[in-house]
Parts: sequence; C-alpha cells; structure tokens
Amino acid sequence: LEKIMEAYPDLDICVDIATTFGCPFEGKYPTEVVLDFIKELYDRGIREMSLADTIGVANPKQVREIVGAALKEFPEVDFHVHIHDTRNMGMVSTLAAIEAGITKVQSTLGGLGGCPFAPGASGNTATEDLVYMLNEMGYETGVDVDKLIKAAKYEKSIIDGNYSGHLININ
Repeated sequence: LEKIMEAYPDLDICVDIATTFGCPFEGKYPTEVVLDFIKELYDRGIREMSLADTIGVANPKQVREIVGAALKEFPEVDFHVHIHDTRNMGMVSTLAAIEAGITKVQSTLGGLGGCPFAPGASGNTATEDLVYMLNEMGYETGVDVDKLIKAAKYEKSIIDGNYSGHLININ
C-alpha cells in the first residue's frame, strides 16, 4: 500500500477490509480490533474504506455496532459495506448498515460471486433484491428494479456461477 501511495500520490484509494465482520481462519473480531485496523489505514491517509463481510458471517447487531463505532470514530472516512449472503443474512445486515448511517453499498447483479480464499463463502447480496427491499421501504434509490431483474436473468443465462439472488428465480 505504501509503495502504491508513493508511486501514485494523486490516486484515490479505497481499501477493502475483507474480514471486518469475521475471518474464516481467525473468527470474529472485537469492534476495538476493527477500529485499530481502520486507524492504521486512516493514519496512512486512507479516507475511503469498504467494511466487508467476505464470508457472510455478519449479523445485524454486529453490523450496527461496528459500523456505528467506525462512523463515530472516523467521520472523515467515506465508508461502504460489502456483505455476502452466505447465511441468508446479507439483506438484513446491509439494511442494518444503512440504518447505522452507511450511504454506499456494494452488491452484485444476481448476487453473483463468492470468495476464492474463503472456504464456503457464497454469493454477494443481490442488487435487485436489495433495491426491491429499499424501494418497498420507501427509500429513494432511483433504480428501476424490473430492469435490474431482467438484467440479472440475462446475466444468469450467459454466465455460469454462484447466484444468491431471489428475484431472478421469479417468473
């Protein structure tokens, strides 16, 4: 990271903290450990970070706690969340992050994905499922969910992969 920052001083960098909510090898971390890691990045000048649940072990309570603490401790950082749906918790954990103050969410069309270095990790939170939920709850997403569903179905027809989305299976 230091070499990249030195070589490209004007480059905008977003660091993904892949195991914010749990590691396949070390388990879940206390909030203080996550905050210490964020501080290390912050001290290096990083002002954009993605808090990721790469293996899909997060739960809404944990997400609210970690996201709330991160936003409070580092208000200058532009935080995102990236939550997998391994245990069918992607939607509720993403909603918890939004309710805690997150305004940027990473998701994938159809929930396509997984994680090559995390055993058992399934797809990401599906964009069309997330947008449907948020639209139904009255959030102004500005996104046409019907077009997303159509695009997700097309994607699934041409790309073989691990899909966690639900709306792509509705006719």
